[in-house]
Amino acid sequence: MCEEIARQSKDSNSIIEVLFIGGVRDLKKNKLESAKEKILEVIDYSERHSDIDNINRIHYHISSVYFQLKDYERSIFYTLRARDDTPRSSFRMHYNLTSRLTTIYRRIGMDDKIVREWKWYFDNHDILLPFLKSLTLGRITDEYIAQQKLDSALMFSDRALEIAVKDSLESMKYRALANHAHIHQLQEKYDRAIAIGKEPYAYFDESRKKKNPIAYRTIRKAIGSSYYALGDYTNAVQVLQEGLESSEMNSSVSDQKIFLEKLLEIAILRNDSVEAMTIKSKLGKVDKQLRNQFADKNILRIKTEYDIEKKDLQIQLLNSKNELKDIALGKSKRNIIFALVGIVLLGLISILLYNSLKAKRKSQQLLLEKNTQISKALADKELLLKEIHHRVKNNLQVVSSLLGLQSEYIKDESALSAINEGRNRVRSMSLIHQNLYKEHSLKGISMKSYLEKLISGLFETYNINEDKIKLSLTIQDLELDVDTVVPLGLITNELVSNALKHAFKIKKEGTVSVSLQEKGEVLELIVHDNGDGLSNQDIDEDIESFGYQMIFAFKEKLNAELDINGNHGTSIKLSILDYQKT
Repeated sequence: MCEEIARQSKDSNSIIEVLFIGGVRDLKKNKLESAKEKILEVIDYSERHSDIDNINRIHYHISSVYFQLKDYERSIFYTLRARDDTPRSSFRMHYNLTSRLTTIYRRIGMDDKIVREWKWYFDNHDILLPFLKSLTLGRITDEYIAQQKLDSALMFSDRALEIAVKDSLESMKYRALANHAHIHQLQEKYDRAIAIGKEPYAYFDESRKKKNPIAYRTIRKAIGSSYYALGDYTNAVQVLQEGLESSEMNSSVSDQKIFLEKLLEIAILRNDSVEAMTIKSKLGKVDKQLRNQFADKNILRIKTEYDIEKKDLQIQLLNSKNELKDIALGKSKRNIIFALVGIVLLGLISILLYNSLKAKRKSQQLLLEKNTQISKALADKELLLKEIHHRVKNNLQVVSSLLGLQSEYIKDESALSAINEGRNRVRSMSLIHQNLYKEHSLKGISMKSYLEKLISGLFETYNINEDKIKLSLTIQDLELDVDTVVPLGLITNELVSNALKHAFKIKKEGTVSVSLQEKGEVLELIVHDNGDGLSNQDIDEDIESFGYQMIFAFKEKLNAELDINGNHGTSIKLSILDYQKT
């Protein structure tokens, strides 16, 4: 009735207001087609009759309609228009718009744009409430954690924590601490993760679970996984089960997979076959859901890119029609004749173009279907390979844990040393499969990241005081094939372990330097310490040890030359001829 009265009045402002109110009402009632029709008419009226106030609200609500209709291309278009029309001072509206954009990008598989949008929001709003500052920095932290860029994640999490502490934002403080604990857990600093996580674990209790489910699950992942890695299975099961219940309640499939995998591994280690079969059944259903989500995301991304290309073609055709109109409005008879001829020619061209576009669209549709099938097959293969590497990594961690448990019952120092050396070798191989599981490439390993983790882990294993024995790394950012990385990692493990165990018995202080550089067609690994040095007799005795026998075996595999110098400390250089890059 109100709409009819407004139309009869022919007052454009009244029509706009009534239609807009009706459209928003229909949107809230989930009458999406009716809401779309009314709000689009509002936009048409506003463009034809007047520049109305709050046009950003109209664009925001039509983007909401398209978002719920899963027409993500149009939702992005109107979200960006709303952002352009909204004053920077309306930082809450800008936050909502950025949140919508990043949600769409995640759904269509354009995760690379998410961090960019949140950084744009933070950098383009000088006056932000402390709560929104901390919240935005937390969003950026979450994305960097998902991308395994842990140094960047820690930097932004520190900034979020600093703001939260300064302005007494309790929930934001514990959200940042939860991220801190999660990052340390992913860096395999398990004791540190548990120590940091005690406060947020207690804070995000059952009463706060519904208010902040993401932070609740984050702290459960961090502490539960750390307990598991340290062999405290009783506490691990309790914490992981809490996280699983929350992820099931909020339908977070990816988190369900993480919690279920850890719980399954614990059930296997405890020889609880009934529990293991129950968890495995749940895990199978979750994996199926994740594969379907992955396929749906790829299809949405391809469809969005195709729709954008189709829009570009429509714009080109529209421009051609406008040029025809301009020609037809020419004043002279000669121009009119030329215009008519041009129209005829353009008409013919348009027919040819239409037929060409029709054939192209058909071809694109066929290609799209084939690409979808290929993408799904490749995605399934990649998922399977990642799962294999993940399982291998877990099995190696289980072996390491068993060796650690066994070492607690060994009193003989030489046997204990052999067990610990074995754990370090297993860990060097586990790191390789962990990197393959986390990296985009399933064949290549980033040597810079891998060696930094490996050597830092050795310093922690041997309880090295970094104030007395310093570490110097010069690692070229190479990506090497797995067949090269396995022997190279084990050799590096042996050489650095030997330096930490034997080089500083007299001097007590110094530096261990590790360099990996590609020089021409030779890959050069140098492990040097400025410690006690080696005599010829020491070198002869070391060569007979198991560790050096293993080094010599891998040296032959890599077709490498080994040079040992015991003067002024110990320097060992390995010049590798047979290595593969990816």
